Amino acid sequence: WRDKTKGQWPDVPDGKRNQYTIGEIKHWLTVYLYRFFKLTQYKRSCVPNGPKVGSGGSLSPRGDYRAPSDSEATVWMENAKNIPENDD
Repeated sequence: WRDKTKGQWPDVPDGKRNQYTIGEIKHWLTVYLYRFFKLTQYKRSCVPNGPKVGSGGSLSPRGDYRAPSDSEATVWMENAKNIPENDD
């Protein structure tokens, strides 16, 4: 992610290879976390929170994981602060 001249890039032409600083990655990760956990989580489901009954899996293409509708962005945002701003 930080040096497009290193590593193997199968089927990716030189002009399509990207590189990013850790600061850029941190910035966009923080934006994503804020938008996903802070802005879009209100009333995710009209079903009340509770345990899942049964462990047989699910045939739903959305998968079996159900995030809680009352989750907070605080933990995610605080962890993102631990990512350094640069590679030094």
